[in-house]
Amino acid sequence: MQKSGTAREGHPDSDAAQPGPRIMCPASAKPFQALTAKMELEWTPQMMDVLKINISSLPIIWDADFLYGPRNESGDDTYVSCRTNVSSVFAIPDQAPAAIARLMNERLRKR
Repeated sequence: MQKSGTAREGHPDSDAAQPGPRIMCPASAKPFQALTAKMELEWTPQMMDVLKINISSLPIIWDADFLYGPRNESGDDTYVSCRTNVSSVFAIPDQAPAAIARLMNERLRKR
């Protein structure tokens, strides 16, 4: 029986359906080095090739979402890139503003 004013389990307004805390890590975080390398050395260059764009055409602020793939032979997690977002990126780690300013400065100096 549902109590008045509370959401049912599984309902979009229930506590269980709410997103967890947003945890931000620096680019140097060890648990994500393999994922970072795959993104920087494989997926981003592949995306640039498919879209026929150069690195200076990439937006300064963007994010990517991943799903877990099958574990590899060593039992380590693998990842599948599922989405790249440039239109509504707003949550950024504390160290990002300095990096954004530095990159923007570099791009402006090259022009």
